[in-house]
Amino acid sequence: MLALPEAQILRRVFRNYRGERGMRLSQFGLQIMQCYFRSYEIFIPDDEVILPVHLIFLDERAALPFFLDQQRIVVFNAEVGVKLRLLDGRLAKLVTIEQDDI
Repeated sequence: MLALPEAQILRRVFRNYRGERGMRLSQFGLQIMQCYFRSYEIFIPDDEVILPVHLIFLDERAALPFFLDQQRIVVFNAEVGVKLRLLDGRLAKLVTIEQDDI
C-alpha cells in the first residue's frame, strides 16, 4: 500500500476525495481510522431516507472523516456523535436543526 502514489491511497481511504475536500470514508478507510481513533457508531432508523442534501451537509461541515451506509453512520467527532444519538440517528433532523442555527 505504501508503494502506491499518495493520490491512489487517498482515493482508497475516502469515497469522495476531491483535492482538499471529501471526508466520507470508504469501508477500507473506516477500518484504518477505527484502529487509531475513537469512533461513534449510530444506527440509522429503517424509515430514514438519506438524501444527497444530507451528504452535502456532512461533507461541508465535517471537521473529521465519517462513514455512512444504509444502516449506520460512524463519526469520529464526539459532538456530532452525541447529537446524532440524541436524535436517534435521524440525519435529516440534524441537518434541519444545524441549518436553522446559521
